[in-house]
Amino acid sequence: MNDLSTQDAVQELPRKTGLSAVGDAPWGTHFCLLYDTAPELLETVAPYLAHGLAANEFCVWITSESLRAVEAEAALRELVPELDGYLASGQIEIVDFDDWYGERFDPDRALEKVAGKLVTALDRGFDGMRVTASTFSLARDDWADFVRYEAAIDRIVGSKRILALCTYPLEKWSMSEIFDVIATHDFALTKEGDGWKASKSFSRQRIEQGLRESEARLRATIGGVCDGIITTDASGNILSVNPAVTRMFGYAPYDLIGENVGVLSPQQSRFVPLGDCPQDAGQGAGAVVHETQGRRKDGLVFPLECAVTETVDRDQRLFVIVVRDLTERVETEARMRKLRADRLDAMGGMAAALSHEINQPLTAIAAYLSAAQRLLGRSLFKPLNVADALNKASEQVARAGAVVSGMRAFAIRGEPDVSLQSMHELVRDAYDAVSAGGLTGVEASFRVDALDDRVLADKIQIQQVLVNLVRNAIEAMREAPERKLTLSISTTDAGMVRTDVCDTGPGLPAQIQETLFEPFKTTKATGMGVGLSISRSIIEAHHGRLWAEANPEGGAVFSFTLPLADAKGAA
Repeated sequence: MNDLSTQDAVQELPRKTGLSAVGDAPWGTHFCLLYDTAPELLETVAPYLAHGLAANEFCVWITSESLRAVEAEAALRELVPELDGYLASGQIEIVDFDDWYGERFDPDRALEKVAGKLVTALDRGFDGMRVTASTFSLARDDWADFVRYEAAIDRIVGSKRILALCTYPLEKWSMSEIFDVIATHDFALTKEGDGWKASKSFSRQRIEQGLRESEARLRATIGGVCDGIITTDASGNILSVNPAVTRMFGYAPYDLIGENVGVLSPQQSRFVPLGDCPQDAGQGAGAVVHETQGRRKDGLVFPLECAVTETVDRDQRLFVIVVRDLTERVETEARMRKLRADRLDAMGGMAAALSHEINQPLTAIAAYLSAAQRLLGRSLFKPLNVADALNKASEQVARAGAVVSGMRAFAIRGEPDVSLQSMHELVRDAYDAVSAGGLTGVEASFRVDALDDRVLADKIQIQQVLVNLVRNAIEAMREAPERKLTLSISTTDAGMVRTDVCDTGPGLPAQIQETLFEPFKTTKATGMGVGLSISRSIIEAHHGRLWAEANPEGGAVFSFTLPLADAKGAA
């Protein structure tokens, strides 16, 4: 694993206070000391500053009339023999109260001075700033302003690399005045026997409890979102991830913390344009959103959407990266593109399909008209027979028109115009239309096992399917020694009506079974390969299924199912 940068590591490490009652404390700790005598002040402030110097911190000691700067230097030198070197390098400043605050306490000027000192300290390479100030020299007339100053400095300290210890002499300030300021500190140090005790204020405890509850709710919210959330520093090193990231990329959190975010990219480089983020973080700047690729722990590459937002925490520039797995969306878009392409292919083959479908009723028309001509050519003809042939020819003309209308409607809306139909009648009508052209040498039979054959179907479209399947079966048996055509209708346990068209032709070669229903695929010398493709589209539009399999008696069986009208209505 890569180590965090030195600055980031310092940011995370607690600081040694030098006070046993306090122990280590993080940056942003603001506490106060309630003391009675100067020795009590020195036994806390001196080790507090000595540890700051040893930890590469810039230190400021603001003294007062009860303990002047010269006395403070002498006391600190006992703990820090090399104090003169620290003073000469400017790592510590020991100044009297009046020299720091001026003749009149000005809270705004005091705040600016602390902020300026911190900026200078960080620019000089110090880890942060440690400050302590006595209030012994504060005028009572300035107390109200000082209380407001303490509240303001508490907000500043809490978000910066500062440790602040404020000291209050009990001989000068009343308990009511002390209580005014304790609420603005993390805790107070008080003398207890031979030692010191740290006590948190009740108001601060309530605030911290509220913060803990709020943070817990935030963690639960972040942990429950489906999108991955990654926080990085300005260099792209990962500081935190939510559970969605671990699920998305297959890493455990400890595998990612400290790694550069590029570990999640196929190119092993930063997969988010951190440099493109707005510089005015925290001012409502929008996120930078772009699509890229992610790489899982197992090496699998997948599409991602990243939204990157910049923020600042304790003067540290951070990036929040929200990642969303686009795999499902990309697959859906690919399926939609394929559907559109298939639709265009179907539209491109519509002219061929119309030619194919219209040719069937035209053939029947020609057969009926030929029969009428033969009847008229006889010396003794029966007008009723001629009229019947002409009527059937007219029916086929109407059917041809319906085919054109149905195909056009199917192309426009893709949905059939359904009504209640009997499958028995649909099969019989389709057989009659085909047999009008002659079934020489074909032995046809029907097997009707469906007690309920009612379906919600587009009559013209289902007849197109049946006529196409029956004609294909007859053509397949043209060279067969035995030519048997069987049409059967049955019901299934799934509430469907099943129709089978069986022939005794040569069967289906294995090499064409996979592409049997694709458009423009055919084994016929004069076929266009659109009939089965259109037929499957029609059946699927009716919520059914069309398939082909071998006939146990030799040949092929083309079958399709349609939902029973009652079953479909119940659904």
